[in-house]
Amino acid sequence: MGRAPLEVSARVFLHRPLCAPSLLARILGPDGHGALEGALSLPGHSLAQGPAAGAIPSLVAGGRDREPVEGEIWALTPEALARLDRFMAFQGGRRCDLPGTDAGPGGVQGYFRDSESIEAWDPDDWGPRLLAIMEHAAVEILDLDPGRGRGLHGDAERDPAGRLNNILVRAAARLRAGKGSRPRHAEGPGREAVDVRADRVSHDGFFQTRTTELRHPRFDGGLCDWMERECFVAADAVTVLPYDPSRDRVMLAEQFRGSLYLRGEAYPWSIEPLAGRIDPGEEAAAAARREVREEASLEIGALERIAGYYPATGTTTEYVISYIGLAELPDGAGGIGGEASEGEDIRTFVLPFDEAMALMAEDQTRNAPLIISLLWLAANRERLRAGGA
Repeated sequence: MGRAPLEVSARVFLHRPLCAPSLLARILGPDGHGALEGALSLPGHSLAQGPAAGAIPSLVAGGRDREPVEGEIWALTPEALARLDRFMAFQGGRRCDLPGTDAGPGGVQGYFRDSESIEAWDPDDWGPRLLAIMEHAAVEILDLDPGRGRGLHGDAERDPAGRLNNILVRAAARLRAGKGSRPRHAEGPGREAVDVRADRVSHDGFFQTRTTELRHPRFDGGLCDWMERECFVAADAVTVLPYDPSRDRVMLAEQFRGSLYLRGEAYPWSIEPLAGRIDPGEEAAAAARREVREEASLEIGALERIAGYYPATGTTTEYVISYIGLAELPDGAGGIGGEASEGEDIRTFVLPFDEAMALMAEDQTRNAPLIISLLWLAANRERLRAGGA
């Protein structure tokens, strides 16, 4: 028997890169639920940037002096259309009729930018890395239940840029983590040996809380019992401790931290390195330089990579890459800074290396990346002061 004919709900023009086969397979689901009718060059339209860097663009009317928008016409089932609508809502796109196409009877629709603020999309800013990130993001967007925790659709409407960016940075972290290698001396198997019975999200905002029912092989050869593991899902981040070898000084940052306050700290302002999340598609070293520029208005020279590590493997997925950044730190360096759009209020100041080490000796450095950075600097300080590589 042949396959039953598709119950077509709509014919939709999917522009590039939305119609990339690997991405479209994630969106439409394992059964496809759609049929390709053919390619289309769409004149009189252009592509607009989505609400966040790395988003899929959407159509805007106009752009007659530009090259036609290239894409494909797909016949989609109701299920596929609902998944695509949900996915594109996070990209700032809304499905509308597409006038002026001679693509046959029944009419064609497309996804148009649903915003008064429209910025032209630059294809040079989009490449294989962002496509791979978006494939991971599509799984999260389509798997999460909008009725649980902070609803996905509600958040998308209130803060589309922030909502999508949170999804993309988590997707980028998963992609980065998948490229890891087995540590020497480790005997545990790969992640494919873990069985998952259920996975649910209890909170979804700037961070995400997931509860997973799983079991895994034991070192004695058996399987452990089914267990629940609740985890705080975060983005990957960088930290930078600026260091001036000639003056033997470091730059530190002080800012309010909600985690310290919620734990009950009497003094919830934290002294720490400069730090921030790695943006989607961004290299860790580029993120380090950007964060120093945003938080301290400082340009750093050579970056010395300390390590990449999980600061708290029992509670969070956060992965931190720490650096020492060589910089000029004259008298008076530092001040008040931070990214205004993120509500940051950061005081940066300079201390002699010995004074910074004294803070650690007196147990006044309550920040793990700062302790790690100072210990690494103590071990490599003479080499850096001598100008060694």
